[in-house]
Amino acid sequence: MNKYFLRITHSILLWTLTAMASGAVAAAMPTKPHSVQTKPTPEHVMQLSLKDLGEERAVRLVGGDVASSIDFSFHTVDIVKRLRLKLHYSYSNTLNPQTSYLQIALNGQPVGKLALPKGTSENVRTVIEIDPLYLQDWNHLSFQFISHLEKPFCDNPRDQQLWIQLNNKDTLIEADVDTLPLSNELTLFPLPFFDKHDIRDPTLTVVLPKHPSWGTLKSAGIMASWFGSLVDWRKVHFASYLDALPMQDAIVLATASDHIEGLVLPPISNGVATISVVKNPRNPNTSLLLIVGRDEESLIKASQALVLGKVPLEGDMQSVQVPSMPKHTPFDSTKWLPIGGKIPLGDIVPAEKLSARGLFLTPHQMVLHLPPNVYRAETTSIPVDFSFESSNNTRYLTRIEAFFNDIRFQYEVFDKPIETAPARIKHRLQLNIPTKNLTGRDTITVRFVFTDKTVAVCNEALVIDEIKVDPHSIIDLSKLSRYVELPDLSYLAYTAYPFSKYADLSETAVLMPDTPDQYEIDSMLTMLGHIGNKTGSPATAVSISSINAASKFADKDILVVGGTDRLRTLLDQWKSSIPVNLLSDDQPYPYFGSHYVKRWLEWSDVKARFNYLKKESEMVVAEFESPMQSQRGVVILAAKDTPRLVDISSTLNTFWFAKNFVGDVSVISEKEGDDRVTTFELAKKFSIGQRSFLEWARNFVHNNPWLAIFISFVIALFFSSMTYRSMRRRVDTRLARVE
Repeated sequence: MNKYFLRITHSILLWTLTAMASGAVAAAMPTKPHSVQTKPTPEHVMQLSLKDLGEERAVRLVGGDVASSIDFSFHTVDIVKRLRLKLHYSYSNTLNPQTSYLQIALNGQPVGKLALPKGTSENVRTVIEIDPLYLQDWNHLSFQFISHLEKPFCDNPRDQQLWIQLNNKDTLIEADVDTLPLSNELTLFPLPFFDKHDIRDPTLTVVLPKHPSWGTLKSAGIMASWFGSLVDWRKVHFASYLDALPMQDAIVLATASDHIEGLVLPPISNGVATISVVKNPRNPNTSLLLIVGRDEESLIKASQALVLGKVPLEGDMQSVQVPSMPKHTPFDSTKWLPIGGKIPLGDIVPAEKLSARGLFLTPHQMVLHLPPNVYRAETTSIPVDFSFESSNNTRYLTRIEAFFNDIRFQYEVFDKPIETAPARIKHRLQLNIPTKNLTGRDTITVRFVFTDKTVAVCNEALVIDEIKVDPHSIIDLSKLSRYVELPDLSYLAYTAYPFSKYADLSETAVLMPDTPDQYEIDSMLTMLGHIGNKTGSPATAVSISSINAASKFADKDILVVGGTDRLRTLLDQWKSSIPVNLLSDDQPYPYFGSHYVKRWLEWSDVKARFNYLKKESEMVVAEFESPMQSQRGVVILAAKDTPRLVDISSTLNTFWFAKNFVGDVSVISEKEGDDRVTTFELAKKFSIGQRSFLEWARNFVHNNPWLAIFISFVIALFFSSMTYRSMRRRVDTRLARVE
């Protein structure tokens, strides 16, 4: 009875708070009444699988008392009416059904205890009903596996036969939810467009005039890059509407003289622009954020002010004044670690994650966000002075394994401690993190392995392993060189370089056809969202213009987006610099350099393959040095049919595909899977930055071992010959004196 009463009270309270929020604006200031009525959207079902929540593999628990957990949340405006956990799992058939079970808890509250009977251990499906009152803003779902063998010779809690495995695709958190409408309140921004509690990939819808000006497109690009900076690990999608309103939440960008079908733009009484929020006339359960400027420049200033936090977000409308713009320097993004110094490990990894204890230790992880211009080579590494303590009892630390993005790069073995060793042993070693395949978001994992000193004895007291990493362990970034060889599309895919050099994109220009269509705009917004995601900053100083104005941006890195035929003027103008011909099958020979001799000799095969792939999909990304200024990069995204441009930018924006962009020309096919991106290395290389002669020599020897041996032989032969001649002259001189 009490539980039923609590449910009713909870529901009444939620609806009351919503009503109060909807009326908050009216209470604070007089507003123009709206003719539309709002109501909650009908109940719908939301499902989150363990895979959706980040578990790329099945969750496998091994041992007598082990636990795993996962975090999740729901959208702020979603009211969960019913919650259930759908489990799909398998477990060992050697478990003792009387003493083995899986305990499940939500935010510390037990919600289920699963028995593990014999005979039904494969592909078991179970549904657990959970009280929605246990939900919080951020939720912690934990699984604790308690197990024993049925007929153990020795009940070892570390026995590998003690296991249970949760299917990551079919294990679901399922909820019946009502979505509440938001009030016209700027305080809620960036809701409803982005909610940090929603783990799903967001879509930002932008409404523009039928023929948006370049200033209006720049304003849209600023907003897109800002939303890209917010989404973090999510992937943001963009959709533009020209002179039309969508059914979903959207941002409207226009000047006072523009027209949007079905919408009356608000007047501008004060300042250079106004920012307001209204209900969507096409769907009263959604909202429109209106950013309206007196002219193009005012619209840009309004967008800049909003993303920089220079607008007081109160009420349903605000006037905008001209904001002061921050000055950016190269590679000053707050997402990247500053190089040139030494950083304590405790500044990167939270203190609670530096210690671990249990039957099975969770590997230690740290994520490195390094700027994209760090010199990458097989012969360079980042040294880490790694200090830690390990427990020493009947078990001792045998080895550690260090992984770089799941690839092992170091392995250290430890000797068995002497009998008089203390209960905690201090260790210190140097980890050398490879830089060759840096992605800008790299995970370093250290796995600790303990072993029994002697054969375990039955009924022996349970021994817990323990590790404590010293937070003063040092990551040495002081000796890293700043050097990049371009073109290389992996930099664009992983770190948005060269455009991300300046976080505000003050040295980047985006060029499009004179009258870009909806798909070209969507692709441009996706790329700027991708760049903003990598820098963590909005592109407040980006330049957006026509391909016919390319000469005005000679001092910038250039991103070109458009349909192949619509880019014809620029492609013809730069055809001597572009490594491939996008307009026909008559391909130029690749640049003849030391790295491309083999491809040059095999050009007929490469040419045939490129033309075949290009004709099949007509989706190409090409990077090359700017024909207008050295050490400036140009990237072209081109497709015969403009709707396919969105596929190109979306693929570049997908971290999973980034590893496939390794050359300077990529052809993207319509098929799904890892092999949808085919890359070529055809363009002339150019370098930015400096590296030492020693780094150059090491890299040259590593990449050209036989040539290095030949050169060494020639040098040795030369010096031997010179030495012989010198000694021969001295002998001849002495003999002449004797005579």
